[in-house]
Amino acid sequence: MRVTDVDTTAKTIAVEQTTPYGVAEGKRYYVFNLLEEIDMPGEWFLDRTSGILYLYAPHDISQSDIQLSSLNTALVKMTNASYLQLIGLDFEETNHRAIEMTGSDSILIAASRFHNIGATAVVIESSLHVEVADSDFSNIGKGGVYTTNVGYRPTLAPANIEIRNNVFTRFSTVNKTYSPAVSISGVGITVRNNVMNEAPHEAIGISGNDNVIENNEIYSVVKQSSDAGAIYGGRDYTHQGNIIRNNLLHDISGLQGAGGYSIYLDDQLSGFRITSNIFYNTSSAVFIHGGRDNVVDSNIVAKSVRATSSSIKLLNLSGGAAGPLVQPPNGTLYTRYIAMPATSDLWTSRFPTLANLLADEPYKPKYNTFTRNVLFQTNDISVPDSALPTGTFTDNVMVTDASLFEDADNNNFNPVGNFGISGFTAPVYSDIGLKLNAYRTSFPKIADFKLIYPQNNDIEIPAHGMTLMWEPAIGANRYKVTVATDSSLTDVIYEGEAPENYLKLDNLEYGAKDYYWQVLAISDSALYPDSKVNDLGTAQFTTAMNEVTDNYELMNKAAEAASLHAASVEGSEPGQFPEEALTELQLAIASANAVIHDANATQDDIDSALAALVQSVTAFKRKQVQGVVDLEQLLTNRSNWAADNPNYFSTTPEGGLTFSPSGNGFAGYNLKVPNYAIWSFKAGFDFTDNMWQGFSLRSQSISAAPWTTTSYLFVAKNNAFELQRFGPTGAFPEGVLTVPNTLVSSGTEHSVQFGALDVDDGVRLIVKIDGTTIFDYLDTNGYITDEGYFGIISTGSAVLTLNPYGDPDDNEEPTATLVSIQAPSAITGVEHGTAKTAAALGLPSTVELATDAGSVNADVTWDVEAASYDPALTAAQTFTVDGTVTMPDGVANPNGIARTTTISVTVDAAATSLSAVLSGDDTVNAGTSFTMTYGLRHITDAVYAQGLTIQYDPAKVEFVSATALTGQITILQAEDDEAGEVQLIIASLGNENGIAADGDLVTLAWQAKSLEAAAATNIAMTNATVGDGENADIQLQDVPFNFSISVADIGHAAEDLNGDGTIAIGDLAIVARSYGKTSSDANWSAIKIADLNNDGQIDIVDLSLVAVKLLR
Repeated sequence: MRVTDVDTTAKTIAVEQTTPYGVAEGKRYYVFNLLEEIDMPGEWFLDRTSGILYLYAPHDISQSDIQLSSLNTALVKMTNASYLQLIGLDFEETNHRAIEMTGSDSILIAASRFHNIGATAVVIESSLHVEVADSDFSNIGKGGVYTTNVGYRPTLAPANIEIRNNVFTRFSTVNKTYSPAVSISGVGITVRNNVMNEAPHEAIGISGNDNVIENNEIYSVVKQSSDAGAIYGGRDYTHQGNIIRNNLLHDISGLQGAGGYSIYLDDQLSGFRITSNIFYNTSSAVFIHGGRDNVVDSNIVAKSVRATSSSIKLLNLSGGAAGPLVQPPNGTLYTRYIAMPATSDLWTSRFPTLANLLADEPYKPKYNTFTRNVLFQTNDISVPDSALPTGTFTDNVMVTDASLFEDADNNNFNPVGNFGISGFTAPVYSDIGLKLNAYRTSFPKIADFKLIYPQNNDIEIPAHGMTLMWEPAIGANRYKVTVATDSSLTDVIYEGEAPENYLKLDNLEYGAKDYYWQVLAISDSALYPDSKVNDLGTAQFTTAMNEVTDNYELMNKAAEAASLHAASVEGSEPGQFPEEALTELQLAIASANAVIHDANATQDDIDSALAALVQSVTAFKRKQVQGVVDLEQLLTNRSNWAADNPNYFSTTPEGGLTFSPSGNGFAGYNLKVPNYAIWSFKAGFDFTDNMWQGFSLRSQSISAAPWTTTSYLFVAKNNAFELQRFGPTGAFPEGVLTVPNTLVSSGTEHSVQFGALDVDDGVRLIVKIDGTTIFDYLDTNGYITDEGYFGIISTGSAVLTLNPYGDPDDNEEPTATLVSIQAPSAITGVEHGTAKTAAALGLPSTVELATDAGSVNADVTWDVEAASYDPALTAAQTFTVDGTVTMPDGVANPNGIARTTTISVTVDAAATSLSAVLSGDDTVNAGTSFTMTYGLRHITDAVYAQGLTIQYDPAKVEFVSATALTGQITILQAEDDEAGEVQLIIASLGNENGIAADGDLVTLAWQAKSLEAAAATNIAMTNATVGDGENADIQLQDVPFNFSISVADIGHAAEDLNGDGTIAIGDLAIVARSYGKTSSDANWSAIKIADLNNDGQIDIVDLSLVAVKLLR
């Protein structure tokens, strides 16, 4: 990012452009080409106007070769070339690429050296039959070997490109991310028997089809990144047929030991086979973020215990719900899918589940296989519930016997024992790594390297905050540093390790003290371990006689604290401060100023004073009076609202803002807001095409997605509300907090309150909508302390509006405190086979809360899906269902009582004698049509006659019709008394039509009444009698069916198919024209509006639903 302005007064830096993920507090950055910052060897400044280069040389410049490259094209460029061999060449010291080829065929690059290349070393574009072999790549600026547009994906025609037996080290020195050793993009590329190490980000990037990664050793990469993988690809369902096998990946953990994955299939990447690999010392061996049809089999994962990581992990994308990436017409996953011939005969034969992808819940991680993986001293495998029904996750074994491996103590996990797993395909350890041949005659060794600072006999070295520096040792991935007071390094005052070529020391002494130091470079290659001491061995340096202190930062912080104190107001209103808080801050400022003016203060004194002042300012801000604040305070400052494009904003008639981004949009108030406020506003939501909106607090960036920076995020979706935390400490311990959305629908405006308030040992997060508490959560583990921005998000071009709150009636503080949640009474006698839903099981919609002001009712959401109940089991079942309680308005939970409860449910055993069943949806919309089915089960003798009564609540539903589902029956009577009872008489005419097998017999069509509020109701079958033509009448047990009626804005009645506001002959004609069509017809999307009961076919039931309304 080119700097355009530096304002030292405001302490801001302006740049021409930002990065895709934005700039945020806490993210690392560095500044280069700044003349006044040249204070260490190796730093430089280029005056581009005069052409003068200013360099603080790391070594004696008179003893050095000076090379400066200005070439802006590749050293070797091939176009439409063929049958060329480049063997035994050195490519080095260039600002651009070494080799690039386009449209070429049958090219060999072998036994060559690529060193100090400013851009990408080798670029292979639209070429075939290319080999890059037996070569060494080091100090590469923007990646090693890149393939692009090779092979032809629509026909899966391979490029036949092979990258083998090479060494790649330090291959991302300019571009720190997405500059891998090898970039695979195309069809038919093989990457085998390479060694890759020493990179801040990925080692291999992969996209395309039918590519192979095998027999490579990859280690010490992803060193400066998180949410990244050593082998990485993502965001495409169609990149299938790729194989990753028999590789050795180790010492990969990510920045600060987390967030780095060995193999990372991101954002629905699908159809990979990951087999017979060995992983150790990793934060997670395999991470699949939402993908499908992936096979992870016969891998060994060892010594990879991390507190928050799984050895092999599968995770939902977007929480397992439809998200913007999958949505037509512009979702990335959608557009990439339709660009490929997924339904062609070739693709269907190779990748069979792709053809029906869009109709098969594409947002769920289906058809994955995790089998026969061996885990040793590592965490277990993690799989979400959404993957279990269609996946296979078996025979994964945790072992404890180290003798099963060749030398586990020394990280040799070559399997030598029997794991007892049938079908396990063991890695072939001897196949991994480099192979000696006529071109590669030796294995890699660590190259010579020199100390940079301090060098031998340097004097006047600062003892406090000194940074030791040395040249990167090619081939090493870590360094052991020793500092002593004697040349033989026996009186050691410091010994430690550094992952990079520098180390900061603080424990040396002033007074012209002599010190000695050296660096041991270490390679942790499992196959080619090595170590080497720096050139010339031990170096001696002398510290300065007197300490030169720096109190600049303390002075600035004291001035900031004084300004804060002067601007603060004493009082009890929100945003004001108690008198004692102001006094305490004033004393802290005075203490800091005393150190600033103390001529004898040491740097330790200054640093301690700075830390104390920072702590005092933080404590002062936490004592600010908290309360509800209208967002109008921010909305009136229109110029302070920022987005990628200012045209995304417009003003509402109420003086608020409309945010209408093109695609996913991130914006917010461009000044940090204090932590005392519960921000109150009115928001207009838009959930079109499953889009969603969000609001963030304490965010350290408004130009980037909240999940790429530090923030608290509240998300409103069509079906759920979510509360999340992002930043260095990761998510909440419970993960994403989720409650169902029963309040907000698309196109409506609601009052919102959102606050993140400092409390003792944590942050209290409050979210209310229309006065109903959605979240009241106490974050005590890894909570965000800093002030930040108020941000807004709108996905997929959905429109979000913000207006002033303006209604003081909803701003009242809670008047009651939660004491306990009363568990509801157990439910018994539930009929066998009852659907696994809250409504069908009869679970209560509210529970009783005990508060210090008495008892109140609260809504509860039951997690029925997670219960052990299986409707298919025939035995009686007693199980518990967990519920999440939504705190009602006026009830606070300051003590952090878990908002959960449980209920016991008993379902009766299956009937062994003849019985009847009613089935249908557990929720229907008010004012719409719906259907149920009636059938018989456990039939032993053929049934020829049936008589039954259907009872219903006429205030909530009305009967429409009864239609036979089989030609074996005739409905002789379907009489509705319109008071709540329907009499059905059914006959099977002729011996051959007797009902002898279980099945559904009748479709019952209904109309839900237009209700003002949601309601629970039931339809029951009673007084049922059947006859088998021989014996006496057989009485059947009554069958109730519980369901709920929801209230939703559907615009017009479902039977008003042409939307003209009336139900007339034209609507009947629409159904009649499409009569007999089913969901398998090609034009179903255009005619499915006529499928009124949503059963996938347009038939007599749909005709009758319109006809009944027409007659009325």
